[in-house]
Amino acid sequence: VNELATLVALIGGILVAHAFADDVFNLLSKHIEEPGTGTLILSYILVFTAVVIIVFVVSRALTKMLGFLALGLVNRILGGLFGLCKMLLILLILTHFLNPFLHSGNYYEKPIFKESMTFPYLLKYSDILEDYFQLTPSKDKLLDQVPEISV
Repeated sequence: VNELATLVALIGGILVAHAFADDVFNLLSKHIEEPGTGTLILSYILVFTAVVIIVFVVSRALTKMLGFLALGLVNRILGGLFGLCKMLLILLILTHFLNPFLHSGNYYEKPIFKESMTFPYLLKYSDILEDYFQLTPSKDKLLDQVPEISV
């Protein structure tokens, strides 16, 4: 429950802060002499923090309820699996976006990549993400955008 709550808190906090920060800004502007960018940032932080606190309070309540139902072990096992999947997804996304830069710099020839047991699998399965990231520029487009440095 806690692993899921962390993910929900981050994503939900960002979405809710984006949706309601202007309303909080308008409320704060009534009490601040010269509202500006700082007030807008404060409103984002306040909304985000409120969402995170609410999600964690609900998460604690659900964890207690699972404890009463004697599902604590199930909660821990599922939390571990969810955390593992979340970390794997983060590694796949990082591999996907760093791949063009690693490939262009011949970093794959270095022993840390050649001798790695997990990196080839991450590289292979990060290509699956290509369907989900249609807006990702190709390696050639990225390299064309890098300015040349003349010495």
